[in-house]
This record gives sequence, C-alpha cells and structure tokens, in this order.
Amino acid sequence: MGRKLGVTPAETRAKLLAAAAQVFAEHGYDGARVGEIARRAGLTTGAIYAHYGTKAELLAEAVRTHSPDELAGLYESGAIDLLSALRLAGRRLTETDDTEQSLVLEALAGGRRDAEVARLLCHGIAQRERLFALALRRARAAGQVDATVSPEAVARLCTMLAIGGLAVGSLALDDIDPGEWEAVVDRLVDAVRTPGPPTDRTTEITRETP
Repeated sequence: MGRKLGVTPAETRAKLLAAAAQVFAEHGYDGARVGEIARRAGLTTGAIYAHYGTKAELLAEAVRTHSPDELAGLYESGAIDLLSALRLAGRRLTETDDTEQSLVLEALAGGRRDAEVARLLCHGIAQRERLFALALRRARAAGQVDATVSPEAVARLCTMLAIGGLAVGSLALDDIDPGEWEAVVDRLVDAVRTPGPPTDRTTEITRETP
C-alpha cells in the first residue's frame, strides 16, 4: 500500500524511519531489505523510494533522526549556556541508546564497503561539526571560551568522543564511577573556558538539568 489517506508526508517519513531503524539495527546495512522495512512500516517499497532515492539515503536519515541533540536545542533556546551543554553531553556519554548505537556502528561499517553510505555519513557529521564550531566561535566572541582554543579542534574532539562512546557502549567493560567520570568531564570543559574564577558546579548542574 502507498501513503494512507489523511496521513501527512511527515508522518509517513516518521513511520519509515522508525521501521528502518529497527531493521538496520537488527540486520545491519547489508542484511537490511527495503521490502522488510516497508512491511514493518505498513507501506510499499514504492512509498520508500518516493521519499528516499537509495537504501544509503534511508540509513543516513535514520542515523540523523535517532541521534537527537536535545542539548543543542536547549543551548539555542538560551536555556543553558554552551559550556554547560558541553558538560551535560560529556556526562551522558556513558548513557548509550541501543538503537542509536547499532545504527551508527552499522553506518560506519557500511561506509567501509559502500561509498554512498560513507559520503552521506561524512556529510551529516561534517555539518554537525560546522554548526558546533560556529557555536564555539560565538561563545569565544562572548568571552566564554578561551580565545586560544580552536573551535574546529574542539568540535572534532567531541565527534570522536561521541562515536567512541557508542563503540565502547557495545562492549562489556566495567562501569566507571559516575563521580570520577564527571570530574574528568569537568576538567575537559574547564580547559576551553576563558580563564577566570572557579564556577560553582553544584548550582550550575541544578540550573542545567531540564
């Protein structure tokens, strides 16, 4: 069946992406079949290709959709400052989402065999890095970030930590003490902060938490 009457294109895409995330996570990129994705979404393969030209495009969009960046939204809305968002993101690196973890790892593996997957994945990550570097430059201009720190280098480090965190989350490693982890994250965030008096992190965390 195609798109149902009364269902918007956005709702159809949401159903497709939810089904795609499940199938890619279960079977990997190579093992995922467009027909199975369509079946789980209650649609036809034609409905999929009406929205996405290739299976690689569908995987890339599923990765983007299932990697929500609520901290970026909080920062853009002014709810918290950039460095507070960085601290929260760092502390959440140990909290891996199974679907996001599977999708990203499958996309990375698929990218080694499929040039289109690699290109789309690289484009998405590079776009997020550019936006983050822009936010860092704005924070630097506002005096929040050390003027000697490279926004591009920090953005790349965050990309490496985020992807590495997903990879480590798939291993049965011993847990790190939360307090010790938070102390290390605080040190890393302070390394990019404009030198000044120490912050009261207890008050900061209370204000930051959504």
